[in-house]
Amino acid sequence: MGTKNFKTFVLNLGGGGIIGYEVINNGNSLLETGAIIDAKSQFIYGVFIGLEGEITLSNDFSLLIKANEYYHINSDVGQFYPYAGIGLRYFLF
Repeated sequence: MGTKNFKTFVLNLGGGGIIGYEVINNGNSLLETGAIIDAKSQFIYGVFIGLEGEITLSNDFSLLIKANEYYHINSDVGQFYPYAGIGLRYFLF
């Protein structure tokens, strides 16, 4: 029998800077309803903070649960943007 040499649960906290290009309505300023969008496509920048939990299922697999909150300083759509995800990680080596 092999030895169990791994942690069963890990919690990580992180953050950083972000930069990107925001495209609004594919560049069209007119909606199908006739409403006019006054926001423009532009480069955006900001910061984010994230929390990630990892539950080890076996020597080869772990379950990931992730939540990020993005803050876009100059976005016309909205400054705060949440992200949440769940995934399965497979270890090759």
